[in-house]
Amino acid sequence: HKGEADLTRRVLTEMDVCASMAIALSTLDTARGAEYQARYLALALRHGEPRRVAQALALEAGYLAGAGAYRAAERMAARSDRMVERLGDQGAMPYLLWARGALAMFRHSDWRGALDSFRRGIAVVREQNRVAAWETSTGEQFVFACRLWLGELPVLAEKVPGFIRAAELRGDNYTALGTRLRYA
Repeated sequence: HKGEADLTRRVLTEMDVCASMAIALSTLDTARGAEYQARYLALALRHGEPRRVAQALALEAGYLAGAGAYRAAERMAARSDRMVERLGDQGAMPYLLWARGALAMFRHSDWRGALDSFRRGIAVVREQNRVAAWETSTGEQFVFACRLWLGELPVLAEKVPGFIRAAELRGDNYTALGTRLRYA
């Protein structure tokens, strides 16, 4: 396995762009997001940078769960979980939690369990002081979906307008529009 320092800036950027697109498109254009995810997984496996491999496996698990390939999703999530445990690197943990949320949501219709997994993933992102708003924004989209299916309409009515305003204030029209179309 190669460390991040062993890879060129171009390779790291290509992987990170594919990961970003896979995550951002997961709630709006899943077919195109899955294409970026497939590229990300292939690149991560080819270059062997452990944190990105663990992250790509977890993202793949989420996409597989959404496509109904539950056994494959479980296997990918388990591989990611083992890597995170072995590495002691929590960088992929939000994605692993979101994959578990996707499995709870799609395989078991366990909206409460999915909600808990998505919220824990968002909390980990915040604990790690990540600056990518799209990570938490995407996680929140899944939280809103769970709340909708749980019938928590008063909670959505309370939280969604502020979420949209915050997205608009930071110039995130993608998140603002996507949230408005789905939940406002």
